[in-house]
Amino acid sequence: MEKETLFCSLSLLSYFDYDTTDVSVEVMLEEIVNDQQLRLDYAAMPEFEGNIKMLEELNGSDYRDIRVKLCRNDNANSGVVFYVFTDAQYDYYVFRGSEGLDSVNHRTGWQDWADNVRMFRDEPTLQQLIALHEFYKIEKKRPFYLAGHSKGGNLALFIALAMREDLMDLLAGVYTYNAPGITKSMMKLYAQRANDASFQALLHIYENENDTVSSFFEHLVPPCYYQSSLSCTNFTQLYHNHNLYAIRFENGRLVPTANKSAVPRLVHIFLYNFFAGLKKEKLEKILAVCDDYFNSNLSMQELYKVMIYHISNYISLFDDIGYDEIKTITFQDLIERRKTRHLSEKLAEDIGRLHIQELTQRFVDGYEAMMKGKAGELQQFIRENNQKIIQMIQSIHQGKEEQAEANEDTLA
Repeated sequence: MEKETLFCSLSLLSYFDYDTTDVSVEVMLEEIVNDQQLRLDYAAMPEFEGNIKMLEELNGSDYRDIRVKLCRNDNANSGVVFYVFTDAQYDYYVFRGSEGLDSVNHRTGWQDWADNVRMFRDEPTLQQLIALHEFYKIEKKRPFYLAGHSKGGNLALFIALAMREDLMDLLAGVYTYNAPGITKSMMKLYAQRANDASFQALLHIYENENDTVSSFFEHLVPPCYYQSSLSCTNFTQLYHNHNLYAIRFENGRLVPTANKSAVPRLVHIFLYNFFAGLKKEKLEKILAVCDDYFNSNLSMQELYKVMIYHISNYISLFDDIGYDEIKTITFQDLIERRKTRHLSEKLAEDIGRLHIQELTQRFVDGYEAMMKGKAGELQQFIRENNQKIIQMIQSIHQGKEEQAEANEDTLA
């Protein structure tokens, strides 16, 4: 079996709680697939059906010689979960990614998501440090791999960057799937290893052509893009494309593609142009708002509605759309709405809301430009669009000053 397929499957298995050790992964796979209570408990989770279907399609005998060595599950506290699998040659450390809040086993914890937003700070996050600490606690005498999907892949990358030098001779490789990259400050902190060609040769970064999460932060090496088995025209499809079951396989291998699609490429540009330029004070305010969300003890569905309500206070795109309809509205429909609702006129009504509307305008206009085949001109388009916004701000300020002068003349 190809390594890229093996670690993809093990990364998917890491999302399931399994307490038994010293059994083959074939047995683990069979017991999870046949667990009827699990299906009842998680039937409402949006990604569960896709995950189970992908597991059902795996050939259990391919995993007969790989065993479950141990599981570290700190989900109730830090949110860090990882498995150690083993075979005749290697140990495989596979880290679980971020989970949605479910009403069965995870009602009180937003640790994953609170930790995710803190990745924008200039220091390692709590989950990264705990994952490294737990990794150190396990004795290592054999070559090992690090792997994971989404935040799990990020934890694998961080450990590879930060672990002790004496362990580097045992590192056989790192495999990540749809994982956010590393911040620039972290790249500088570990620059010697990050820029080492022999270290970079160990990294295998895989990204779905429609995935946006992997657009966050910097890549240590150029990623390998693979085709998606799903379309990507609305928010629901965008969510599903991040999951492992959206991978398109042919003959047991990921099907490669040359580039990412329009939406994740725009997300990367948006992040680079917006977050990269934020002052620390502004960034901390944004993180504080996120913490308020995550400390609210709302379910995923409840939090979704609150976030849409708050966004609607700043932009008019969602005024007459129900919560359920927002999940399936196409990006092209949003473009048309932006045109017909005259968001640019809305800017003049409240300077304090400018940044939210600017981001909305930048996204939908940029997406439209890409959809028309202008990808090569996108950076120039963004610069020109930003200049128009600056001119608009200046015009609004000038208008207010003229109005103030006119009011003074009237009073005089």
